Amino acid sequence: MNTISSISQEQITGEHPIRIVIHIDDVQVKFELDTGSPITVRNEHVWKLTEKPNLYPIKLIYNSFSSHLIRLNGEQTVTVNYNDQCIQ
Repeated sequence: MNTISSISQEQITGEHPIRIVIHIDDVQVKFELDTGSPITVRNEHVWKLTEKPNLYPIKLIYNSFSSHLIRLNGEQTVTVNYNDQCIQ
């Protein structure tokens, strides 16, 4: 039997996650800060808000901290603006 379990950071550490507001390609988005992640994953809703830009094939395989495969639809380079700092 396969079971999927979901736990939050609060359940693991007793703390609430840190949420920040950033701009992705000039669209304001609220993100959960994860300083331990080498990538940023956005959901389909945010992708649609940024006018459904082309996604490119993913070159790497990503796993969660619990070793579960993270299935992604593609990747792209975006412009991120946070506190008047801008990076692509």
